[in-house]
Amino acid sequence: MGERSYTAFEQGQEVDMPDEAGRFAAPTESYYVARQLFGTREENSQSVFQAIARNPRAYLNRLQAVAKSLPGLFLTAYYRRDAILLAMLAIRGLIALWKKKKFAITALSVLWVLPLSAGIARTLVRVGYFRLFYFVIYVLAIIGLKALLDSLKKNWEGLIWVGLLSSVLVASFIFDDDAIKMGMTVYLCWLLLAYLLSQRSKKYQHWQLMAMLLLLSSALLLRTGVIVFQPRVLGEETQESAALVLREVTQPGDDVLTCTPSVVFLADRNVANFCGADIPEFDSSEDFIAWMRAQGFEAIYLDRAAPEVFRDLTLEQRRKSLTQVFSNKDGEAYIFLLNPEN
Repeated sequence: MGERSYTAFEQGQEVDMPDEAGRFAAPTESYYVARQLFGTREENSQSVFQAIARNPRAYLNRLQAVAKSLPGLFLTAYYRRDAILLAMLAIRGLIALWKKKKFAITALSVLWVLPLSAGIARTLVRVGYFRLFYFVIYVLAIIGLKALLDSLKKNWEGLIWVGLLSSVLVASFIFDDDAIKMGMTVYLCWLLLAYLLSQRSKKYQHWQLMAMLLLLSSALLLRTGVIVFQPRVLGEETQESAALVLREVTQPGDDVLTCTPSVVFLADRNVANFCGADIPEFDSSEDFIAWMRAQGFEAIYLDRAAPEVFRDLTLEQRRKSLTQVFSNKDGEAYIFLLNPEN
């Protein structure tokens, strides 16, 4: 358990990486940066607390960075157009439970969310972490929705909701967030319709059910769009073109060095991952080529996912030990074959 926690702690450095380009992609480079800042796991006896004590300032920088990322992660997890209203309704649901003195259910709902704090403490939070308790969020949102509809005829809560949604809408224009603009516009219109239905409750006895169906329709509307059918042509995209060429110029069973395994998998060739944590450091591009020969690699696929060190080592050997057989128009992707040793 301690070893796993310490590994997650090192991975969490990804949230606060140096400005200069690293040797590897951020998920791999984070291990090396963490060890520079906090020492190795052996030096810290695999204790996260001991590592933090070595450099508390660096850890506070990580906490600040992860705190800034949390709203964006939540918006992504629960769909940007819906997430803010969903969060508001969930909070309203908690308030409703508290007012009804259902303290046990309120506390249990909060407890379900608390495991997220472990990820925050390690500064390793992914979008999927917010979805671990999605059922709690939606249950609270349903309770909050019922409480909102009950209050439309009784007090001024509807105006508070209009103010909140309008404020978010104004903020979305300031920050130019099209998804939230559309979501808040649709949900403000729904709130207006729900209010009008509440004022005609004598005529429409099931007006709350009608309002809920309108909300469901609004949410479904936000998840659709105008779809123009275009025939799918394999090989038009850069990675697909590269995979087709890679399949032509290599043989089944060949090992291809890359940081984009999906392209090599698509070509049905063996992946040699340069972005792994076990790649040695090279003093020169000649050492890199010697290492490739020793490992038995036949080709290289290079694109934007490749770290700068991989790109530099490869391009230095172009027209020397490597033969370029593919490059797209923008120079974003390359395929090189390793020349036979003289």
